[in-house]
Amino acid sequence: SSGVNPVQIVRGMERTGRELVNYLKELSNDVSDEQIGEVATISAGGNTEIGDMIAGAYKEVGRNGVITLEEGKSTENNLRVIEGMQFDRGYI
Repeated sequence: SSGVNPVQIVRGMERTGRELVNYLKELSNDVSDEQIGEVATISAGGNTEIGDMIAGAYKEVGRNGVITLEEGKSTENNLRVIEGMQFDRGYI
């Protein structure tokens, strides 16, 4: 990019990013609670038990809640809901 103004490149990238976000918003649609379970099942490799568990977790924490999945060493699946905030490590 010899001889090109870097400020113009950055402005072009920012404008393109905004246009892409707007385009994706136009393509998007709201997902029902039932569809969350279907998407979760697909994401879990077709495992309906895991998909239903993830959908249930979303019902408990709400759409703005946080869900964390951890791989365990046992053969059973568990759902644990923690109210409030949790920090694995660090300082506040």
